[in-house]
Amino acid sequence: MVIPLPVSSKPIVNEDMIPINDRFYAHYCLYIDGQTFYRPRNAWYKYTQRTFVEPTVNPQLASPYNEGVQFECYEHVSVCIGGTSDYTLKRHQYEYDDNGTLVADVVGNITYEWVFGDHNVENGLGYLPSEEFTRVFKSNYETCCILPVIENTDTSTQYKFEIVKLDNSSHTLNKSIKFMHVAFGNVTVDGNPYGQKQNLFGMAGGTIPTGTVLSSTENSIAILGYIVE
Repeated sequence: MVIPLPVSSKPIVNEDMIPINDRFYAHYCLYIDGQTFYRPRNAWYKYTQRTFVEPTVNPQLASPYNEGVQFECYEHVSVCIGGTSDYTLKRHQYEYDDNGTLVADVVGNITYEWVFGDHNVENGLGYLPSEEFTRVFKSNYETCCILPVIENTDTSTQYKFEIVKLDNSSHTLNKSIKFMHVAFGNVTVDGNPYGQKQNLFGMAGGTIPTGTVLSSTENSIAILGYIVE
């Protein structure tokens, strides 16, 4: 498995890369306060794109989408595990005449804040802006991302993801999963504790079965990866 080298051009304090399987790795970044990071259009061209589904539940996706921000769907996860960041995205406000014909595309910007626990997952998909955007980092902003191993060209098997937030609570799997990655805190499964940056897999390359209980006595975030049958 080949993991990309650290991207030193990013305004980061440090980063860490944790292998998961032959398809994905976890990428942790702690960013420099006050710095701005620019992402150009088509920055995700090497990722596996999936069919777009309108976001309706996750407020960090549905709200900007309803304001005219255009997203694309990929096998990708980004979750905030500390600090805050202001995201400024390009949005389109379309104007139509009485016949329903598009007469204007007013392009502007919208800014919204990410805080602890915010993420880009809905419908099992990772939503990424289809146009350029910037982030301004504050209060030791840190993320955990699940990224594809670019060298792996097998895209026939489709993965989806779920973010599970626990705070002195439990979560029962309603589907079998291929892996769990602990992005923050500690998660206990079948009496065994798993700390931040640790993975859990099914036995002998199989799956973690439906009905398995994840629990934590503290504020924790787990990322689940499963295969679409």
